[in-house]
Amino acid sequence: ILPPMQSAYDREMEQVEEIEPVTPEPEEDDGLFNSSLSPGLGGEARVDEAFALGEDYLRRGEFDKAGRSFRRAVNGGTATPVARIALALAELGQGNFGNAAEELRAGLERHPDPTRIKVELRAALGSEVYRLRVDALETAAREQPENPDLRLLLGFIYFMDSYWSNAVAHLQRVEKLDPTDAAAARLRALAMRKLIERMGETDE
Repeated sequence: ILPPMQSAYDREMEQVEEIEPVTPEPEEDDGLFNSSLSPGLGGEARVDEAFALGEDYLRRGEFDKAGRSFRRAVNGGTATPVARIALALAELGQGNFGNAAEELRAGLERHPDPTRIKVELRAALGSEVYRLRVDALETAAREQPENPDLRLLLGFIYFMDSYWSNAVAHLQRVEKLDPTDAAAARLRALAMRKLIERMGETDE
């Protein structure tokens, strides 16, 4: 397991900071904002201001500010599973793999319908950051084969990229390392279903 970072992480993320209002004004009177990220994570097309700020920062590659905004969305209790997965993306963008896995687990375990998660990670993180993070995860997983956090993140990434067999392999490894990991089991079952469907299409 990666060295514990939780206490420092919590202190940092709970700090209240002024964040510049980079989002547009709501188009309607409900105080919500249009989102393209939230539907990709299986959420609603209209989000609160904190999530909208996080999405804008994520798009700019300002992952630290994105993480702070998504944390505020999580603490606000609006669409918490979706906001947690968004927070995981911001942590992944910073290379904080332990924190990213923690938030991803929480989001996947509580998500009402993870089959709706179809986010384009290359677009969400930017192609260069995406490639660097995947390479770093693969290297770290080889060096730390008993680390379930790294395997969970790789399983999620490959699932989102439709590499079902790779996703299944990593997620099965997570389950062997930690049979109680409900998020890995849930995602592995979905990946297996997709893999079987693809194999059926190939046989036709």
